[in-house]
Amino acid sequence: MIRKCTALLLFACVLFAAQTALAATVNGVELQPSPYGAKLADKCFALETEYPVYAKDIEKIYFTITNKTKKSATFGDEYSLEIYQDGGWYVWPLKTSEIGPNGETVVYVWPGDEYDLDRGSTRSGRLPLSSFKLPLVDGVYRVVKLINGKPCAAQFEVGASRITAATPHGFARTEELPAAYSFDDALAEGAYVIRGGEQFNRAKVADFIRKSGMGIPCTLRVVEEAENGTPLVKDILFGQLIQWRCYAVRTRGADGKVETEYYSNLSVGKVNKKNRVVLCDYINFGKYAPKDARFALISGAVADASAEISAVQKLVKTRTSIYVYTCLSYSPDAKYYATVVRSGKNRVEVSLNSANTYASKTIYAPASAGTPKGLTSLRWLDGERFELRGVSQSGKAFTAVYNVTTGAYES
Repeated sequence: MIRKCTALLLFACVLFAAQTALAATVNGVELQPSPYGAKLADKCFALETEYPVYAKDIEKIYFTITNKTKKSATFGDEYSLEIYQDGGWYVWPLKTSEIGPNGETVVYVWPGDEYDLDRGSTRSGRLPLSSFKLPLVDGVYRVVKLINGKPCAAQFEVGASRITAATPHGFARTEELPAAYSFDDALAEGAYVIRGGEQFNRAKVADFIRKSGMGIPCTLRVVEEAENGTPLVKDILFGQLIQWRCYAVRTRGADGKVETEYYSNLSVGKVNKKNRVVLCDYINFGKYAPKDARFALISGAVADASAEISAVQKLVKTRTSIYVYTCLSYSPDAKYYATVVRSGKNRVEVSLNSANTYASKTIYAPASAGTPKGLTSLRWLDGERFELRGVSQSGKAFTAVYNVTTGAYES
């Protein structure tokens, strides 16, 4: 009997020692081993982070989930983060609660929402690093998501990287570029460069279109050769700017000053009889983008933009909010934006909004439209006036200009 007890005690000690050895410690905090094992390869779903390497001060990590099966799938908000230490994977601890700004205890729970992932489709998500107890340290990590109840993982590294909290898309702010910024510098940091009739890093354009189509904040740096041979820098941004999910073009002039223009739509269409990928404030319900689009992502010298056109067409399919993406137009100075609330069924409604005060006003089709069938386009002429074009029930086309300052249509 004594021998049996001794044997059991010895086994318990060995088991405890083995379990203790499985734990890893980072900054004095003990990490628990992963419940999922060493490899989480999945042939049915692909999980990828936006970049392969991040700096440890990064604030958010975006990822994509692709359904490679012929059936739809579901996933929730839950995620976990793991680090590779001492030959194994360990769970990076999530916050369960913290003290709020007024001294109250805030408890974190996962929402019960579920999201559909259609067959062959891709959706994006983000990993806010503020939800974890520990700041990142250099090393190898993986994001784990449950899709159809099965774990999938995306591996990435934390170390020396251009992707930092200050430069989350890998580019310094336009106004912070040095005066001596060169074409070689642009190529080294992955800018889309147009010089001497040639293009470099053109795949960055399609990548920008793809990311923005999935709602991932991103930047495309376009560097062209000015008449005097110097680099002309234009940064195209997508994300939470003056309005969630809009575009901005920040241009650095020869004097170093930066000017910003805002756009609501990314479209593909016939511009100067050639297919172009363009940014515009012009809401167009037709097949093609407006001919007077104010900025083209692809240079006018390019004959074939098939990859980018394909990316735009895919982008349009992934858009979920018609008001944000398709029917929103900014004034050139970004003080106002107009959204098409309704177009059709004998009624046209446009909501005029102030970008600063968020005040809004509903504007109906002018009397000259008679009984309107719908709008064909909306565009700003300047900072105070926008133009509506549409068709009445009788088939007659109408055009009307609304003046924001006077609050009425111009005669």
